[in-house]
Amino acid sequence: MTPQKNFSIVEQYIKDLSVENFLTPQEMIEKQYTPNGEINLGMTSQPIADNMHQVTMNLTVTAKDTDADKSLYIVQVEYMGIAHIEGFDQEVPALVGVEVPRAIFPFVRQIVATATTQAGFPTLMLNPIDFLALFLEQQAPETDRQRTH
Repeated sequence: MTPQKNFSIVEQYIKDLSVENFLTPQEMIEKQYTPNGEINLGMTSQPIADNMHQVTMNLTVTAKDTDADKSLYIVQVEYMGIAHIEGFDQEVPALVGVEVPRAIFPFVRQIVATATTQAGFPTLMLNPIDFLALFLEQQAPETDRQRTH
């Protein structure tokens, strides 16, 4: 008998959220800045129970004024996704490294968009991320990674 396969996101939530706006009230009124952002993404995963895996996505957006080289804002999000994965013995690393991030990223994207808007800046809509490419890069042997960089 073939074991039953099950893959589902059973819980997702904000673990930590921080928004820092570095502008003065006068600068907010004048709105004479051109935001240029830098995005850093980190992910970790770990099994937390039988057939349960936690994926933590850490995303930091740092925006500066292109013209004045002044910091405008920082948005930091730590977002958790918990997946139930059963019957996919060989595929677990790919499901945890690709499919769980792919499923939770739209929520992180919306959090960043809302946070930037509520901080008084133009809405920042993050571009989609190719989690498969990131996963494959991480899985490549160290010597292959050194040759491509």
